[in-house]
Amino acid sequence: MKKYFIAIGSNWPNLTQNSESILNQVVQRFENRFPLDFISSEILKSAPLGPQNQPWFFNMVVSFQSSWPAMEMLAYIKGLETIFGRQLRRRWGERELDLDIVAISDEIHQLGRLKIPHPQMNFRSFVLNPLRECDPNWTHPLSDKSIHQLILELGENEAS
Repeated sequence: MKKYFIAIGSNWPNLTQNSESILNQVVQRFENRFPLDFISSEILKSAPLGPQNQPWFFNMVVSFQSSWPAMEMLAYIKGLETIFGRQLRRRWGERELDLDIVAISDEIHQLGRLKIPHPQMNFRSFVLNPLRECDPNWTHPLSDKSIHQLILELGENEAS
């Protein structure tokens, strides 16, 4: 079994649901599908990266145990994005749903476009802080730094 950490974000509600509702529904799907050691962080509101002329994001992280291979999990989360109406607009732009595998236990992968741990996670407080809620003892497998160290390295203003 592997411990998956999935970052969830949304800032572009669809016609029938707002971003928080979408996140709650996605969390429910993960919990139903992967109930073993399931944990979800609180929802965090954050400013968008990239273009600033878009709504703020609602972000969170879920963690759970699964025996699924990484590429199978990637296919599953991309399917969820499609179900919730994700459309490609612009880089770092509006998203009905954005799901990323940010870490899998202490594993390191480079499988095509899937890189584990996520190469940008160290620069994103909206990933690190919720991940710390799910596992305060997590250590980055490449840098061997604790989640607390990574958050401190972002700087006091960025990490709060």
